[in-house]
Amino acid sequence: MKPLLHGVVLAAVLLGALVPGAFLWRRIRRDGLLCGTGVLVCCLVVYVAVPTLFLLFPEARDESTLYGLMLQAWDTPGLMLQLLLCAALLPAMTGLYALRSRTLLPRPPRGADWDAVNRRALRWLLPLAHGLLGLGCLGLAVCLHGVGGLVPYLALGSLTRGIGKDVTALLPASCLPFVTLSSVLLAPPFLYRFALRTPDAKPAHRVLFLLSLGLALLYLLSSQGRAPLLLFLLPFLLDWKPIRRLGLGGYGLLFLVCLLSLEGLQRLFGYLAWGTWQSASGSSPLTVLLREFSCPFASFATRHALLREMGLRLGLDLVQWPLVVLPSGFSSLVGVDKTTLVTIGERLTDACSAVTGLPTRGGIPADLLFFWYAQGGLLTLLGGLWLLMRLLRACDDRLRLLRENDPARLLVLRAALLSLSCVSNFDIAVLLRTRADLLVLLAVLLALARAGTTKRG
Repeated sequence: MKPLLHGVVLAAVLLGALVPGAFLWRRIRRDGLLCGTGVLVCCLVVYVAVPTLFLLFPEARDESTLYGLMLQAWDTPGLMLQLLLCAALLPAMTGLYALRSRTLLPRPPRGADWDAVNRRALRWLLPLAHGLLGLGCLGLAVCLHGVGGLVPYLALGSLTRGIGKDVTALLPASCLPFVTLSSVLLAPPFLYRFALRTPDAKPAHRVLFLLSLGLALLYLLSSQGRAPLLLFLLPFLLDWKPIRRLGLGGYGLLFLVCLLSLEGLQRLFGYLAWGTWQSASGSSPLTVLLREFSCPFASFATRHALLREMGLRLGLDLVQWPLVVLPSGFSSLVGVDKTTLVTIGERLTDACSAVTGLPTRGGIPADLLFFWYAQGGLLTLLGGLWLLMRLLRACDDRLRLLRENDPARLLVLRAALLSLSCVSNFDIAVLLRTRADLLVLLAVLLALARAGTTKRG
């Protein structure tokens, strides 16, 4: 009887995934990847597809991570119940996103009209790119000086990405805000690329693009990890004409390439951090997939055990993020010692260690569903998802206006892929520290959309 029951549950899960899957297929074919559709695609993968594969292929499971061990501790019926819950949330999120906005947006201009809009946009976009490049260079220079050169700066990534704990072991505390400031280096390459795609492109823009690209890669190799590096490169590949011609097949092909490159990148970052090149693990692509993408579902599935250890956050992460993001001097002005602030990611990592009885093996971020649930239970989860999906729909309604604007396409892809990555790490403070470029690009895109729709008036 159990195999029959399991089959019924899996059929119900697949049926629940069919609605958002069909909706996303149509939307992405028509509009391309946008912020809201990117978030829904990621949720479909990490909360439905990956756990389904985890259940169907037990021999491919990985036990080298805390969240992998947490999933292994579940029995099959318990996991299926959590999977069924996720499969029910996905159609609800899709329905919230699909609801039409009451605001009627004007039609965008076409063809040569966008050229005029882009020319006018360069008057403020290029100074913005220059300013961000200057700020990022300042942050990078301070960090390089603080750690004593390029080699220790690259090793700093083992701490800033959460593998280590005491960042001040390598970097003076006074330099920590400049690690955050350096993250703005990720925006200028896309802004300069926009300028290169306009009729007013100049040779100096190409030089600045190459310079900003090199500095952004240097920052990524130090202060971020494999996924941010891939998400930085993917927009350029997705905007490449041969890949664009493949349509949705191009997305699938690049996802497979990224999956196969994860182990090699893991060894690269290990070499930069510790100076040793580890041998390949020889894991199958399916094992790599389950190891890399099981974390969000594992956190949400074991939320009750985790919250028994860490307690409900009671909305703390919705209000304390300015004190976490701003330098300690600002928090001291309101009488708060920044060292006493504990983020949800820190509490979650400790809770995972307590649940498994094992020491931590790196930071475990709070995913989208767990973040909202941890604030106050089911009520905050449903309310948070409603707010998020309506905001994403309002944003995408404006980004869709840029479909005919060729220079803006790369910026839209970058914003969409960054939104996709936020599903696995939804802590507001972390997003503001490491995704400042997303806020910059969204502001630029919304300004372009507004300029395009008001030009004729």
